[in-house]
Amino acid sequence: MENLQEEVFKIWVRSSKKFDLTNLSEVEVFKLVLAGKISRFPKFFWEDEEAKIYSPLIVRYLIENILNWDNDDILQKLRKQTFYDNKLGGMIVIIYDSSPYKAINSAYPEREYKPFDFCNAPNNYWQGDIGRSNAIKWTKWLIEEKLKWSKTDIREKINHKVFVDNNLHGMLKKAFNTSLWECIEATYPNEFQIFEIGEHVPNNYWDMDKAIKATKWLIQTKLNWTEEDVKNNLDKQVFIDNDLYGMIQRCFNSSPYLAINTAYPTRYNPWDLNKSPFGFNSLESGANATKWLIEEKLAFTENDIREKLSATTFKNNGLNMFVEKFSVYELVNSTYPDKYMPWELKAYSTIGFWNKVTATEATRWLVETKLKCTPQDAKALPKSIFIDNRLSGVLKWFNCPVKDVIDMVYGSPRAGVID
Repeated sequence: MENLQEEVFKIWVRSSKKFDLTNLSEVEVFKLVLAGKISRFPKFFWEDEEAKIYSPLIVRYLIENILNWDNDDILQKLRKQTFYDNKLGGMIVIIYDSSPYKAINSAYPEREYKPFDFCNAPNNYWQGDIGRSNAIKWTKWLIEEKLKWSKTDIREKINHKVFVDNNLHGMLKKAFNTSLWECIEATYPNEFQIFEIGEHVPNNYWDMDKAIKATKWLIQTKLNWTEEDVKNNLDKQVFIDNDLYGMIQRCFNSSPYLAINTAYPTRYNPWDLNKSPFGFNSLESGANATKWLIEEKLAFTENDIREKLSATTFKNNGLNMFVEKFSVYELVNSTYPDKYMPWELKAYSTIGFWNKVTATEATRWLVETKLKCTPQDAKALPKSIFIDNRLSGVLKWFNCPVKDVIDMVYGSPRAGVID
């Protein structure tokens, strides 16, 4: 304090005794410096032990009396240059470490300014290890104190606009390279998955365990789907819309079915998905679907297959994509090769079916396999035998009595009547 008083006296002498600085307050000294009536602040003015007491008063005087700024002006206009322009460069450097934020906070502690309230955060505030700690601190403040979000809220609501609206996008850019995921992971380590945060996921992130977690999260948490929802709605677009298409490309060969089947083994069949992926309506897939339908879903006996199975059966069980492309017989024969003849199935189509080859084959099957009789005995069969075995088309095609049909099929002298 003695050094400061000596310096004040020297300035008073050099000023031709115009100003007795010893009787002036620190704010009045600032007024003289600002007006140019004295050339500078007294030596040690900012190093004095009481400088931290009177510096806030000088800052307030600057803001309220010299600049006439309101709160919005402070937030929009305050810079380090503001202090230099008003001959307070020594103060901002020595007292406030070149930080306008520290200066204004000391002058108005009741306003509880935050560093990101201003158009520019303090130099290096978001950079380096200390900057990252600052960023984590203020991210927690934003989420827990200002927004009062739960973890569910974070998953459902976090996006870049939240940071923009709260003047923290600069923090996100400088401390976390604009990555929401880096920000949330740093703030809440191991509590969230990257795909929960609504940010693009790099392809090299994915392995099978992460892909299974992501698929389950999508179905159970994000979409809250039932099994019926999955069957009715799941397709590639669902993964695209939720930024997970890179995941099914990398881990599931772009197949929604493979994704859902890996996440929930044996719960879904390919044909369960109404928006069936390409390739799942092949005859091979149809055979698998038919086997599931007959043996697991309906528990049909062999007689049920013959008497009950129809295109409607497939459609009623969500397998219409197969009967739109294949006949019921094609599906059954692919499932149980050569076990059933087409005419054994109630569902077989006679349109364009009958010709010399099929009529001959059907007659031989009736005589040799179904009835196990000789051709000679078969000549005495009534027409009703053919009708009861769904072979009325044979009689129509040959257009002759049963005994003549037998002769033509088994090479009697009359066999040449029809070629």
